[in-house]
Amino acid sequence: MPYRIPKFITGNYYHVYNRGVAKMPIFLFPQDYRVFMGLMFYHVRTRREKRVELLSYCLMPNHFHLLLQQSNDYGISKYIQAFLIGYSMYFNYLHGRVGPLYQGRTKSRLIQNDVDLVNTSRYIHRNPNKILESNQTLLAYPYSSFSHYVEDKTASYSKILSLGLVNLKRYNKPQCLH
Repeated sequence: MPYRIPKFITGNYYHVYNRGVAKMPIFLFPQDYRVFMGLMFYHVRTRREKRVELLSYCLMPNHFHLLLQQSNDYGISKYIQAFLIGYSMYFNYLHGRVGPLYQGRTKSRLIQNDVDLVNTSRYIHRNPNKILESNQTLLAYPYSSFSHYVEDKTASYSKILSLGLVNLKRYNKPQCLH
């Protein structure tokens, strides 16, 4: 059965994610995370238009999560294609490997409502709990947008905060961090 390309609707929100082929790491060194994030932010817009709004992200050693809003037709598809191909080429060249980096096509899930939007952002931000030391907090994880939510309420992250459904004190309770 042929693969069906998902239809992203302009203005809607999507949880977009993928992992390394055979669950292998897609980030081996801090530089890999920085390159991925650089490409991720760079491709948000073209010279003429904004493709997506990036609301939340988290990069884990073998996978990533993004919370995106499509800004124009085909915005998410073009965005994902541009920055993931760029990162794959970088990673394969630098680490002397060939072949696909990701396990299949990038997956996505339509966000159904505001509560789903907040819960998805919370899920994305809590991902590092699996790898953090017991004495570390989510703020200590450098490859997530969580610190932007806590420290910089002027960015695009204010969309989720403006819904009034996020209590950052609850978000940052110790039981949420380990």
